[in-house]
Amino acid sequence: MPTNDTLSTLGRQWEILKCLPSGGRGKTVAEIVQELGELGYQVSTRSIQRDLQALSALFPTLECNDRGRPYGWRWARNTSLGIPGMSISDALSLHFIQETLKPLLPKSILDSMQGQFEGAAARLDRERGKNNLADWSRKVCTVHPTQPVLPPSVDAGVMNEVYDALLYGQQLEVQYRSLKGNEPEARVLHPLGLVQRGPVSYLLATAFDYEDVRIWALHRMSKARRTYEESRVPEGFDLAEYLREDHMHFGSQGNIELKARLYGELPRILGETPLSCDQKLRFTDDACYLEATVSLTWQLRWWLLSQGSDVEVIAPISLREEIVAKLKAAVNRYA
Repeated sequence: MPTNDTLSTLGRQWEILKCLPSGGRGKTVAEIVQELGELGYQVSTRSIQRDLQALSALFPTLECNDRGRPYGWRWARNTSLGIPGMSISDALSLHFIQETLKPLLPKSILDSMQGQFEGAAARLDRERGKNNLADWSRKVCTVHPTQPVLPPSVDAGVMNEVYDALLYGQQLEVQYRSLKGNEPEARVLHPLGLVQRGPVSYLLATAFDYEDVRIWALHRMSKARRTYEESRVPEGFDLAEYLREDHMHFGSQGNIELKARLYGELPRILGETPLSCDQKLRFTDDACYLEATVSLTWQLRWWLLSQGSDVEVIAPISLREEIVAKLKAAVNRYA
């Protein structure tokens, strides 16, 4: 059975064969060293020269262009090896695709890519400890800044029907239980987009003949079936624009001029990560005064309440009164 060092050498030589051009002046050893370095292979010029000599003995159409210095290596004109193998960078890209985009890919695509995902994982495992790029996936990660929660359970059949209906632009019959409801109700949806918000997947769709776009949580669908009838898209709907309007923060009521007093470490935090482009912070002896144009959403209310005594809403008055009422209700519950 080949050793890890042997597999690493084969992987490096595989990349050399793939990077060489067909015809032309060819690639110099220095260019090959640089290209392999970008792929995570830390290898000397002498090692590449030995690799090229060994490979040219195995592949007659691999040649050295010695008509000028520095020499270039290439495939003979109109020939190449045509290797379909997976590079380290390809394997790394597939690793992150699988980690981050899996909830957004239709099952048909995931099934067709499963072999590539497994091949990418095997390639990275073989090269770990010997190739810097292969170790990259263990050096970076994404962490959500909110309290971690487990993802809800979504019926696999429901998910597949939703993905296919969205993919092919078809209507969807679902049994849907709202957040406040106890029993599921029948809905005919016209899918428009799929959004992953933290651990929860949401379908954007209109219902029946209505034109208003609503948000439907996939885990609240107990049944789903494509009707194979063409779905309707409201005139001018654009997913990117919909997200820019903060609808996925739930219940957007337009922009407001938020004014508040900040305490503790919150001024420093918002100085580094502002709430808006026009945010202003004014420091006094006892507090920091905030002014910012923000969207009035459920998410904003959640954030304000989560800051506890470190924030005091001054304006709008209606928002201040709403936050005060919720805080009083919370104190009463604890009392």
